[in-house]
Amino acid sequence: MHIQLPAILKCTYCGAEGLRLAEGATVVTLKGIETVVTGAVKCPRCGSSYPVEDGIINFLPVRAGNIGPGQWTNHNRLVAWGYERFWRLGALSKLGGRDWPPAEELETIVRMLEGPSPESLTTHNEIVFYLDEGCSTAFYGRAMARAIAEGRLETGSHEGHVVALDNSWPMLQEARQFIEREGLSAGLSLVRADVEKMPFIDGAFAGTANGGSLNEFRHTAQALSETRRTLASQGRAAFMVQMHARKGPGSALQDLLHLASGLHFFRPDLLKDFYQKAQFKLEEQQGSGLITISRLLKA
Repeated sequence: MHIQLPAILKCTYCGAEGLRLAEGATVVTLKGIETVVTGAVKCPRCGSSYPVEDGIINFLPVRAGNIGPGQWTNHNRLVAWGYERFWRLGALSKLGGRDWPPAEELETIVRMLEGPSPESLTTHNEIVFYLDEGCSTAFYGRAMARAIAEGRLETGSHEGHVVALDNSWPMLQEARQFIEREGLSAGLSLVRADVEKMPFIDGAFAGTANGGSLNEFRHTAQALSETRRTLASQGRAAFMVQMHARKGPGSALQDLLHLASGLHFFRPDLLKDFYQKAQFKLEEQQGSGLITISRLLKA
């Protein structure tokens, strides 16, 4: 966890902004950046404490609440281990009905997050923060961190940093292992929290990416409202969403999955309506098969 991350955090109990690192934390320096490995972050108003373990700050109790049946499997260690190794890398090719390699998907997401001139981006303690929400193994977050390090996602003269959030501890542990293996620990912070009640101040992020998790959230409108709240003025969001099949066995199967697990599969008009009601401007949309990727501007 970046030592400056508490500046954009808020207490999920009393709402106080700007949490503080508690004494006794273990801090290491990675590529010139101070990173918290273990310890706690405390609220200066009510005294609530949020532990940091293995570099992951935890805002949820031992048993995460507000998850539907469609998210339960994400909390299984075996599912978390196999998610990227056996499913995620080929998911868009399967669902999109064409050859859609991960490199193309990730390039699209990074491009959609590009905003105004780098020097006009909102900063906190001279840092430009980006968010990967519902991150699973931080598939998007790692790509964003690499893009910042390589100068493809520009932050001007400011440091850039990615925050990856999920409610699944096993998924975040897998994300941490990928991050360490790829040498990205200095550029990524992991947060366990609920997307529908995120522990971030208003306008914390210059951009937000979401890789299919909108299909899983229990309350779509609330999740989008929180995305907008935590985006800076003129901030952009990139959403990859699985759409509803138009007809046939695929449509019937999706309807059964929705009834059994609560997963949402969106029709184009409904998805646009959700974006509009959340006060996003749809700037760009592309897709194939059952997959649509949208670039949204905070209106």
